Amino acid sequence: MIDKGIFTTRFKQLCKLKKKTQAEIAESLGISVNGLKHYMRKNNNAFPPVEYLDLMAKEFDVDIAYLIGEIDEPKHTSLTVANTTGLATRERDFQDDLEWDDKFYALAREYYPAYPKKKNKRSINEYADRTYAIDLITRSSKEYSYKFCVFIDFLANSNKIIELVELTYTLLFESAEESIVLIKTNDSLKDAYKTEVADKKILKHRIISLFDEILTDKVVFSGFTDSDTAKIMVLQLLEFIEKNYFNIPRSKIIKIISRRLEEIRELDETSIILGYSPEKILEGFLIKLAEFYDYTLSPDFLEKYEKELPHSLSYYMNDYQFYRNRKKNYF
Repeated sequence: MIDKGIFTTRFKQLCKLKKKTQAEIAESLGISVNGLKHYMRKNNNAFPPVEYLDLMAKEFDVDIAYLIGEIDEPKHTSLTVANTTGLATRERDFQDDLEWDDKFYALAREYYPAYPKKKNKRSINEYADRTYAIDLITRSSKEYSYKFCVFIDFLANSNKIIELVELTYTLLFESAEESIVLIKTNDSLKDAYKTEVADKKILKHRIISLFDEILTDKVVFSGFTDSDTAKIMVLQLLEFIEKNYFNIPRSKIIKIISRRLEEIRELDETSIILGYSPEKILEGFLIKLAEFYDYTLSPDFLEKYEKELPHSLSYYMNDYQFYRNRKKNYF
């Protein structure tokens, strides 16, 4: 529990150290001296609002955590952040290794008196190229630290983060024989999990795929659009249909079109082609869609294609029919 007494004591000490009067502090907070004294009274257990604490900390050039007694150093170091968050630091790992070495050598000399008493301690340089989360958070570059924290928040907000973390931990720290992995699958009824022994390569591909799913979820959720790329994908789809309409079984080409339409939807969910099911596109509206997207169908294709249609070409070229036949749930 945070001690209000520590706060008032440190406030007074900092005023003296920084040569600040209570009137000056009150002015920086935008309140009266009596308002400031209200928070300093011993019989008032309430702390000042956090915005006041923040301004005080800036005025004294300390962290709020020091002001309210959470830490004993004026500012957070990587070690104090590590103690608060539980994250690892290079310094802590280095000290832990040195302590372990000391215990090991002491134990070795206990059983083997002739064991060397002196040893070359591992250099801190061995840890210099390691990257820990704590080092990124406390890095001097505010911009980089901010972006790193935003990235971590983004991952943490995904409902797939637990699976990603578990699989990554398994990949990095468990042997192939012990890699029993729960890989998420979907069926028509519910989310299910199937257990399988993961080969490291398979596991790595699943992690990459899962990370891609998280990024894709964010792109779709954020309303991101790229209409230019979506149009290029539409043109590629129209070209694919023209080349393969008579060469691929209808059921297979419908599946391919469905997948391509979903890819287009991720980039621009207002694309006109999304208003048509694969069946409608193949039925004849391919012609009007080609015109709409400035794609030229070859005369040879049109000659053969027209024979497959239930209506004449003019039916599909008619604007009324074109817009009337769009999916009802398009908008």
